[in-house]
Order: sequence, then C-alpha cells, then structure tokens
Amino acid sequence: MSYDLRKWVANSQIARKRSRWTCYYLAAGIFAGILFAIADLFDPGFGSKSWAANPAIAFLLLGVVPLSPFGRESWMTEKGRATFDEFERNALSAATTRAYATLITVMMLGMVYLWIASIAAWPVPTAPRQWAALTYLLVGLGLALPVFYAELLVPFPPAEGDDE
Repeated sequence: MSYDLRKWVANSQIARKRSRWTCYYLAAGIFAGILFAIADLFDPGFGSKSWAANPAIAFLLLGVVPLSPFGRESWMTEKGRATFDEFERNALSAATTRAYATLITVMMLGMVYLWIASIAAWPVPTAPRQWAALTYLLVGLGLALPVFYAELLVPFPPAEGDDE
C-alpha cells in the first residue's frame, strides 16, 4: 500500500481558476526565449554575461507554465487525464499534436538555416554555450507549447450569468 499525498491534500486545495492572461504570459515567455537564443547567436558577447536563453526559459517553465491548469496537472498520465472532461481531453491531445508538429517544424527550419548559413557565411553557433542555449530552448518549447496550445484550444467556461 502506498501513501498518496494528493489524496489527502486534494480536498483541502481550492481549484485555481483559469486566467485570460496566462496565454499572453506564455506567449511572452516563448517569444523571450526565442529572442534571447537568437541574440546570443548574432551577438557572441550577449551570452557571456548569462546563459542567454536559460533565464527566459527558466522563467517560462518555472514561473508561467504552472499558472495554467494544463501545466499543473499531469495530463500525460491516465490518472491526470481523468481530471478533465472529454472535450478537454480531446483538446489537450490536439494541443500536444500541434505543439510537437510546431517543434519539428522549428527544428527543420533550424537545420535549413544552418545549411544556408554555412554557404552564405552567416553566424552559426560555435561555442558550447550557444549550442546549450539552443538545446535548452528546444526543451523549453517542447514543454511549454502543449500548455500554450491547450490554453488557446480549450475555451473558458461561460460566465455564471450566461444561460447559453
């Protein structure tokens, strides 16, 4: 028999409501992570003061993703999916599919850029910290994009006064 902390704590916790601002915070965090990674690529001195994309992605993953109910619950497991209704589960599945399709597209575009950059003598990542920042960015996008798309795809419940 195992001890399940959620069983005892879940009844005492108040469900946090969704905020309309969470989607904007997620978009800003994703944009900041991409911006910092690109700035580190084009300005090699930019990342010497910090690890470039790492603070932006850490802010995104640790500060913004937990604001969403889709980032707080473990909806990748069967037990976590049981907390959502059928429409939300379908929307989460579609969000995950779209997020990973977007991530694969971003990686393919990155490879095309590296191919063209090697021919045209554009800046390419050379330092290990630049590669680390790009890797960290891809991992952050892989974790944040499903939550971002879920926020976009799952509509807010109607207001209490609406009878529609």
